[in-house]
Amino acid sequence: MPARISMTDRQREALLSLPATEGEVVTHYSLDDGDLLAIAKSRTPATRLGYALQLCCLRFPGRYLRRGETLPAVMLVASVNVV
Repeated sequence: MPARISMTDRQREALLSLPATEGEVVTHYSLDDGDLLAIAKSRTPATRLGYALQLCCLRFPGRYLRRGETLPAVMLVASVNVV
């Protein structure tokens, strides 16, 4: 059985936090043509945006968006072109 690495709450928060700067968003959340095709299959603009944001969060930091979680504004501004 692999050893578990204990983390403090601060370390866990840093590991799972969403990007806060435009540079981080561009680095981690650039979508390719396949991603855009999958997103385009959603019916409404709101659904497309939600799908794109969930896809990005699953890639980095590797988790789902939490219910009621407030996203950093930079994520929403950068994703306007997806809708």
